Amino acid sequence: MKWPAFRRYMRLYRSSRGRLLGGVVLSVLNALTLIPIPIFVKQAIDDAIPEGDVKQLLLIGAAILGLTLVGAALSLGGGYVTASVVRDAIKRLRRDAVEKLFLVSRTYVTSQEPSVLHDQIVQESERIDRGTKAVFDTYLPGFVVVVGIGVVLVRMNSVLAAITLGFGPAIMISGRLLGRVLRKRVRHQHRMFEHFSRDVLRILRTMDLIRTHGAEDIEMDRITIRAAELEEAGVQQSVWNKAYSLSQTTLLALAGATVLIVGGIFVTQNKLSFGDLISFYAGFALMRGPLGGIALRVPAVIEGFTSLAHLDTLLTELDARPYQGSKQIDFTGHIQVVDVTFGYGEDVVLDGVSLELRPGSVTAITGPNGSGKSTLVSLILGFYRPSRGQLLADSVPYPDIDMISLRRMMGVVPQHTVLLSGSVADNITYGRSGLNRDDIDRALKIAEASFVENLPDGLNTNIGDEGVFLSGGQRQRLAIARAVIHRPSILILDEPTNHLDRDALYAVINNIATLRPRPAVLLITHNPSVLGGVDEVIELKDGRIVSR
Repeated sequence: MKWPAFRRYMRLYRSSRGRLLGGVVLSVLNALTLIPIPIFVKQAIDDAIPEGDVKQLLLIGAAILGLTLVGAALSLGGGYVTASVVRDAIKRLRRDAVEKLFLVSRTYVTSQEPSVLHDQIVQESERIDRGTKAVFDTYLPGFVVVVGIGVVLVRMNSVLAAITLGFGPAIMISGRLLGRVLRKRVRHQHRMFEHFSRDVLRILRTMDLIRTHGAEDIEMDRITIRAAELEEAGVQQSVWNKAYSLSQTTLLALAGATVLIVGGIFVTQNKLSFGDLISFYAGFALMRGPLGGIALRVPAVIEGFTSLAHLDTLLTELDARPYQGSKQIDFTGHIQVVDVTFGYGEDVVLDGVSLELRPGSVTAITGPNGSGKSTLVSLILGFYRPSRGQLLADSVPYPDIDMISLRRMMGVVPQHTVLLSGSVADNITYGRSGLNRDDIDRALKIAEASFVENLPDGLNTNIGDEGVFLSGGQRQRLAIARAVIHRPSILILDEPTNHLDRDALYAVINNIATLRPRPAVLLITHNPSVLGGVDEVIELKDGRIVSR
């Protein structure tokens, strides 16, 4: 367990310390209600029953019943309070984890499998939730019961209490040894789950490729192996969970049997009354219940602590986003790229590139695949930071600017259109507030997306997951409408001719020119036939500008 991770997790409870303390107090009070029960049992057997005192016996029974009911009420109240506090903390933990994804570098996000990140945020936080609840619901009340009843048992009979406590070291040693193995099994099962989840996600992403190559059998063989590995890991973890619980409960049962045997011998030798033995054994039984509960919940706590360490890595040890400035500017669309060099690792993608994008002008960057065009777009969007040179927006260096606010004033149509499951209107207005029907109609007109009028429900038509119900050209037109609906200061069109022909692209660019103020337009293309009417053409080759 990483204690710094645990300390950071406990900070989530700072705002709920009062409620958490209240829940703990209720749980402790619930545990305390059990402590007098062995004393009442002794009194009933030694006094009330031998003397035939029915009234006293009824009072003792009423007291035990009353303590049981009060304990149940305290347990219910404490459980509700601690559960609500834990739920709030887990909610903040999940929110912090998702927020972290927006703050890390794009290099990290693109290098990770989404299934792994999904598991860390969803699955790990769920395990942390279960482990935390086990601590508050079982460990804490159980500890109070064991200590309180242990004190009572020592006062009842020190010899039998010593026998009971004598099993403590064996319970602790077995728990430590088996807990170590169990933690390894938990980590192994988590890894197998990640592998299985990653392969399932890969199949979903490459389904068309699998079908066109008739590779279903190959993929089924591979996923069958992964499923078998996951099943084996799950079986091993379950076995060790059971072994841990059985070792603890067996030792407790052995302790109880020893107490019964030794106590019975004492009774036959008149060293102990029958009431003392029954009351002591009743107290031991009350203590044995919480100890058994703790043993059963240990696997959940181990899983929770293991998951906390994994999730803490996501929250604290990832690469930060490249720009963390705070200055907000009234961006006009003026971008300067000054002697920029950038590469992925050892591979240089852009070398000494300089260019300028001006409001109202259309600049095209052309060149073969792999020349660095899309990388340049990523730099302009602030996804990466150049290793040399700098970028400026309205003459303000990128490191000083709040990049989130800057991107809100940009419009981007990516090379690979990304749409969400939902309606046409939902996709066009995504990420923007305060828009009305006129804004949507104007954006559709600029994007030459008149096809929307012929859809079954118009703007309310569901386009399916990733726009599966639309053609490639329709998806790209919706992406253009989404990019221009907020009147951006700069519009970036990355390879728009993937799904638009030359005439359609010219029509869109002419429509964009009607926006006031006119945005700067950056057109990325490898197709020279669409460069008519462009103000400036910059040709990239092998990461260098070879002509303007």
